[in-house]
Amino acid sequence: MSQIISKSTDNKEIMQASNIKMQALNMKIELVSSANLVEEAIDLVERYRGYGQQNKEVVIDGTSEST
Repeated sequence: MSQIISKSTDNKEIMQASNIKMQALNMKIELVSSANLVEEAIDLVERYRGYGQQNKEVVIDGTSEST
């Protein structure tokens, strides 16, 4: 994105690229700072953390092998 901004000489293109970059950064900040979303992610990780161990399954290179 910054390559478009630095290479462009057209003010309209620079403003559009800057606007898209700001929107993306705002969405990233919103996702990271959303307490509900963060809590849901933590719950999901905790729920599936022991899943492979409970099933005695080893995942190597995307393939699973029972132990």
